[in-house]
Amino acid sequence: DLVRRDAARVFSLKTAKMGGLQPARRIAAIGEAAGVRCFVNSMIEAGVAVAASLHLAATVPNLVDHGHALMSNLRIKRDVLAADSFAYDGRNILVPMDCAGLGVQLDERALAEMTVGRIVLRG
Repeated sequence: DLVRRDAARVFSLKTAKMGGLQPARRIAAIGEAAGVRCFVNSMIEAGVAVAASLHLAATVPNLVDHGHALMSNLRIKRDVLAADSFAYDGRNILVPMDCAGLGVQLDERALAEMTVGRIVLRG
């Protein structure tokens, strides 16, 4: 609807709010087809969600050149990621390459301390 009405020049992609990587990528593709640029935004997520958004950003060819919110996990008191999960090149966060999954490591101790309950799903 935004594209049909020519109502947006930039789409704000929030991976978690949009329902995950696939829906967010679909919205970016709509923007790309319509000539609408995108930037990756956050909702003050933990590092795992930031890593997912970083991977999304790496696949979107129509990104704006700056202004992406990819380090919102630094705004929270404590995260469940290991301290060295993200690599930087100067001021830029680098996309993990040659790794499984999102390329980050959990801080198992922090995760255990923050866990308030567990549910085990059996298939």
